[in-house]
Amino acid sequence: MEFVVIGSGIAGDSAAMAIRQIDTESKIIMVSEETVPLYSPCILDRYVSGEAKRESVFLKRKIDYAKKGISAIFGRKVTNIDVNRKRVFLDKGEVFRYDKLILATGSEPSIIPVEGFNRRGVFNFKKLSDASSLLRYRKAKTAVIWGAGLIGIKLCTALQKRGLQVHMIKGRSGRILPTMFDEKFSFALEKIVEKHGIRVWSNKKVTKILGKEKVEGVLLDGEEVDCDLLISATGMIPKIDLAKKIEVNIGELGGIRVDSQMKTNIEDVFACGDCVEVYDSIEQQFLLSGLWADAQREGHIAGYNAIGVRRIMNGLLNLRVIYVFDAFGVSIGRLPKQQNGDEVLEGSSGTFQYKIVLKNRRFVGLQAIGDFKDAWMFFRALQQREDLMRIKSIIKDPRMLRFHPWYFRLTPYLMPRGMA
Repeated sequence: MEFVVIGSGIAGDSAAMAIRQIDTESKIIMVSEETVPLYSPCILDRYVSGEAKRESVFLKRKIDYAKKGISAIFGRKVTNIDVNRKRVFLDKGEVFRYDKLILATGSEPSIIPVEGFNRRGVFNFKKLSDASSLLRYRKAKTAVIWGAGLIGIKLCTALQKRGLQVHMIKGRSGRILPTMFDEKFSFALEKIVEKHGIRVWSNKKVTKILGKEKVEGVLLDGEEVDCDLLISATGMIPKIDLAKKIEVNIGELGGIRVDSQMKTNIEDVFACGDCVEVYDSIEQQFLLSGLWADAQREGHIAGYNAIGVRRIMNGLLNLRVIYVFDAFGVSIGRLPKQQNGDEVLEGSSGTFQYKIVLKNRRFVGLQAIGDFKDAWMFFRALQQREDLMRIKSIIKDPRMLRFHPWYFRLTPYLMPRGMA
């Protein structure tokens, strides 16, 4: 058989590796617009801060693909797909046939149209090339981070460590990390951010970027803030141009609609990673993830099913991990929704504070601030939908679940500092 994987991020890589694990003979071609092999975007902030060298970001070398018998084509773009003849067309005229096609095209920054967005000193932040471009922009002294989600907070801490004065603009939710934490934990981390000298702006939005050729400031609802660097971190959207060309079903959230086996509506075409929306068994609706751990699982499932080994995606992990200076935070599963009758078990255990979310007395979510290893014990509990009695016993003895194999498999980023 011949497999073509479009995209070389963690989803595409996991799909290719799953195929190769089962089938050592079939032809696998991976095509990527990236010019470099697999890296972890999760630690790009540490590269920007100077805590990690560029080479430590990479998880693979180009030779690693060859060793697995995977033809990896970097720096190239797929321009068209013929699903009837099963052909993939590249930008310089190459054509590849496939028996099974896997779309792992990822996501791209959401751009809010604002006057002056094309000024020098305005950056998005998604890829390694974005981080490298940012580091080459050496003259900046004051930065405005537009967005207070996972990427925005990471950039705030990274640039502050590099000696820049940093302003952060919160989004419509009015708090930082709104998808990770509820009001209490979000407020606690915001105080840590402010304690380290970062100015947090609430209930403001960028209405204009000031300057002639380069950024000289931003207008926040009429209030002028001087800066010479602006980074947009207002979110990501699925990259679905190719999928739309071949009339793959697109869901209401803008992602490729897939079933539990990562199949699209087009025969022999699968999709995985940031570009898809999948059905979440906890929330009982289709959701976008955009998270590394979910993309990795989706890639494995897409690869296995493409080779004919049945695997099922039964829900998102929604695993988010962040360091806010010296504080560590983790969020797994869902945040509490009191209107749905969620039960919240709140407390502390040793070195961390936690809130556990229960639905029908079953574990469906966690948010915690404190020691990483102790908080990690809940990951397997979420996977197994443990009941309340089991959760209480785990809290009393964290060693019961701390070293579940998933702890070591997900990504170097998910390990404590110094282990990556």
